[in-house]
Amino acid sequence: MKPVLPSGRRRRASPADRRRDILRIAAAAFLDHGYADVSMAQISAELGGSKTTLYRLFASKADLFAAFVREVGEAPFAALEGFRPAGTSLVRDLEALGEVYLDLALAPAVIEVSRLVVAESRRHPDIARIFWENGPGQVTTHLDRNLAGIAARHALAASWDELAVGHFKALCDMSFHEQLLWGVIPAPAASERARVASRAAVAFLAAYPPRLSDPERGALTASGARD
Repeated sequence: MKPVLPSGRRRRASPADRRRDILRIAAAAFLDHGYADVSMAQISAELGGSKTTLYRLFASKADLFAAFVREVGEAPFAALEGFRPAGTSLVRDLEALGEVYLDLALAPAVIEVSRLVVAESRRHPDIARIFWENGPGQVTTHLDRNLAGIAARHALAASWDELAVGHFKALCDMSFHEQLLWGVIPAPAASERARVASRAAVAFLAAYPPRLSDPERGALTASGARD
């Protein structure tokens, strides 16, 4: 299996270059062999350097796996972390957040790592915790922050809590995530993700409606969801 991290010319001049080399090798090893069957000695041998170099950058295999998880989701996670709603429309803000979330949750590299964790977590519960703390847990935190901001801006009527965040996430996930995780469907196109995000936004507002005047309610209804 090809590494899920970007390849590049190997240069050993700096710790940053060395770290990238290690993570690229670790990505291929974890995905090809699973967590249990990869050793730090194996990574060091493929790297072609001393174990001292490896352990100076990563104190243990668990630390290396945590860095691998963070690296895999870095680009799509940055979009969620930096998300700022336009503020012109409640529905559009929710749609935009849903699209950014789905770009992350359905990213091929993220799906690959999710499959790995599901397969290994019974034998190695620690990797499930590492994955959660460095992946889905961080995603949930940023979804919470973004949804709370949208709720405050547009005066959603319901009190805000973690359950509301879970509802929004579930509405976005339900069309593709499980099927993609189990390999039943190919990765959906951007247009399909946008359609799901649009439907999720409207369904979410049925449960968490804004406090609107009659004219505002009519405008929201007229805007609707994209078919």
